[in-house]
Amino acid sequence: MLKRVFGFLTKLLLGFIFYATPLVGIWLASSLEAYLGGPAWMAWTAGALLFPIIPGLWELHAWAYRKPDSKPWLTTLDRLSLKTFVVGLAFVCGLLSFYPQVAFLALSTRGDWMLDEVKDPRTERARRMLFAAAGGLEWLYRATKSNPYISQIDSEAIHSTNQATQQRESEEEKHEQEVAKTNEQDVDQQKEVEVPKEQSQESNQTDTVDSTDKNNETIADKDAQKEDPPSKKDIAEKDKQESATESRFSKKWPWKGVTLHPVVATMPASVETSIKSVAQYIAKREKDPVLRIKALHDYVADRIAYDTVALYSGNFPSQSARTVFETRKGVCAGYANLLTALASAINEKVVVVVGDARDAENSDKLAGGGHAWNAARINGRWYLIDVCWDAGSVTRETGFTKKYKTEYLLTPPEVMIQSHFPDQVTWQLLDEPISLGDFLRKPMLDPSFQAADLTLVRPTRAINETDSNAVVIVKNPDLYWLMVGLEQNGKKVGSGSYATKSKYAKLERPLPGKGKYRLNIFANEKDEYSQYTFVGAVDFVRR
Repeated sequence: MLKRVFGFLTKLLLGFIFYATPLVGIWLASSLEAYLGGPAWMAWTAGALLFPIIPGLWELHAWAYRKPDSKPWLTTLDRLSLKTFVVGLAFVCGLLSFYPQVAFLALSTRGDWMLDEVKDPRTERARRMLFAAAGGLEWLYRATKSNPYISQIDSEAIHSTNQATQQRESEEEKHEQEVAKTNEQDVDQQKEVEVPKEQSQESNQTDTVDSTDKNNETIADKDAQKEDPPSKKDIAEKDKQESATESRFSKKWPWKGVTLHPVVATMPASVETSIKSVAQYIAKREKDPVLRIKALHDYVADRIAYDTVALYSGNFPSQSARTVFETRKGVCAGYANLLTALASAINEKVVVVVGDARDAENSDKLAGGGHAWNAARINGRWYLIDVCWDAGSVTRETGFTKKYKTEYLLTPPEVMIQSHFPDQVTWQLLDEPISLGDFLRKPMLDPSFQAADLTLVRPTRAINETDSNAVVIVKNPDLYWLMVGLEQNGKKVGSGSYATKSKYAKLERPLPGKGKYRLNIFANEKDEYSQYTFVGAVDFVRR
């Protein structure tokens, strides 16, 4: 009896695996079509071929050419199940082999296409399960995608980053333990208050009153200690501590109206003989720790030009801090190396961070590409910096265009994560780190979008399916002038929309045909006819 039950359960499990394989193939194929904007019938045709057409024809062929006297080992259903499994497995492995990165992107961003426009708790659980399954392919995505800039990081910078990573992980673990301990104390304190109330219903009233009075006295003493107003001396000391960490300028991001640091702007050429001399010159003239980091950032952004020849040829010369300083050109790794070396020369803590970054304005890649940037420790807190992207912009046609910015200077982690995803999770600097799939599903918003206090109300995903029009709704409390433009495969499609400065701006463009499009969002603070700045992009698919 037990043997029969075991055999039945084994067959049931194998049957599930065998027939689940073509379902995975259909899910993968349909997600690819939804991601790339292909016709839906292709995925359904592939599904029909996976089962029952190809397995059925295979079994029919085997039956037609089987010898009359041969006795099959398996039943017809078993053979059909096994053939279905083989066909489905070959199809899935083939797609993953030819399109490992695109397959992960498709499943991570459009793997829930069948749940579009459906929102309820059950659907959200199903969506989380689908994306969790897609996350299982992250190893394949990472294994087939390389970051050419990792090998260009200075060995001293790598060592410094490793030390800082261990320190941050230790601090995070200690913080979590303190939070857990505080929560336990709060629970115990709450129990101390609640126990007398329960005893009052069961025990002697006099004893209960005594017990309650003792507890109330204890709690009252604690409350009194908490509610004691601070003395003038305490207030003065607190103000002194806060003023010590505050600059004569506001350090709150974004740095609106801030120009090149005067120490950098007026630095004589005779100083720029070595990394150490430049760093010491800045340190002697800028005592504020935040503005000192800004001055180092400004020096690198202003003095170094992006090496477009190296970028587009793929042949990178040395990106060491010394080489970049002497040649005055480099790629992202060189910018990051030089900023780290300048900070190290004056005992400031700046490390190199590597990962993926996506620039929606100059690239049609949702996933972005390999990149290197920095993190700086100021007054005991870590901040993120991308001096390379603050130096200017790069296109294949025009090369490097110098344009000083501060959008990526001490950028808040929740803003930086829209475009930068570090390889090491600790350098997200988020209280609740996100997965690579979460990053890919985020709309491609530039820091200038949040700097203008704009909020993307709808849609909330990077890629969205639509019937005819690409539509975004933006909350615009400061009444910026907004407009959108459409592009496909990096080429402009049609004309831009009319400008609007509604508090809730509805921006849309009609899609001329089937395919995948990008809707670029532009903003202008001054007036309707001034120059507009790119602030974000959302992809739309019409099938």
